[in-house]
Amino acid sequence: MEINEELSKPYDEWWSNRTPEEYELQGLCFDCEEEYFEDMLLKDGSLLNDIIQIVSEVTDGIFLGIDKLRLYIVDNDDFNGCFYRSENKIEINKKYATDKSVILHELIHYYENQLEEQFEPFIRELLVLELYNKLLPKIKDLRERIFKHCELYSYAETFKGNGNHGVLFFLKSLDLDIRCDYPLGTVCGYDRDK
Repeated sequence: MEINEELSKPYDEWWSNRTPEEYELQGLCFDCEEEYFEDMLLKDGSLLNDIIQIVSEVTDGIFLGIDKLRLYIVDNDDFNGCFYRSENKIEINKKYATDKSVILHELIHYYENQLEEQFEPFIRELLVLELYNKLLPKIKDLRERIFKHCELYSYAETFKGNGNHGVLFFLKSLDLDIRCDYPLGTVCGYDRDK
């Protein structure tokens, strides 16, 4: 995301007023970014490395990362965490401030939003394809899990008002489940681990 004044002012204010807990949360998010989101950050050696080399002129000068993401710990029992797209911020319920699966869930939303803002849809579509191919040998019922996740009624009821949880989100959440040794469906949430 190109760093602009519209994002810099709220970020600078947050930076000056963040709590020690929010400082720790930011550190955890930086660690997660480095360890788990190389594919969504389009880093060298990531799943889309070959295509990025071909279209490198498109990515020159574009920064993807959490440098201007504001992170708040809030006392709100209505959610575990929430990404606010238009405000470039994540709020985490204080009960889940150290729950890595909740933090990873919200970070997927954030990185997916960055991909949508910075690139044509083909980058996201290629990432879906590459994640599917990566996960297929590891999850025998992957196709069925995707279809179950996408059932119209289930999708509408589960995610009404809770943001986009499409196929890219679901595949990335399964990838993170495997990498973190969580039961499949943990990062996605909404009882997908049951």
